[in-house]
Amino acid sequence: MSLKLEGQAVSGDLVGNVTDTTGATVPDATITVTNIATEVQTSVRSDRKGLYRLANLLPGDYKISATAGGFATFNITNVPVVLNQTGNGEYYADGRSSIHVGRRRCKHHC
Repeated sequence: MSLKLEGQAVSGDLVGNVTDTTGATVPDATITVTNIATEVQTSVRSDRKGLYRLANLLPGDYKISATAGGFATFNITNVPVVLNQTGNGEYYADGRSSIHVGRRRCKHHC
């Protein structure tokens, strides 16, 4: 007798990088996403190259906030997380902010 088990995806991911206004990477920034519907928050820190990955997020719209020492806070709302997909959209800070959360370009898996 054999069993066949199949899984079903129930989440999505967000990946990207954090840079300053000159394009230099910002390591050790805190990136926090908040599910707008549930208000559940998840946070990670960018690595030494400014890269981050937020995995296993429930599908829905999110607010992204990024903070780093010496920089103004970056905020953006209504960022979609789609079931079984990795979001890597480009998000630009406004003129009052001095860090940027952006897309990480991947050739294979991010």
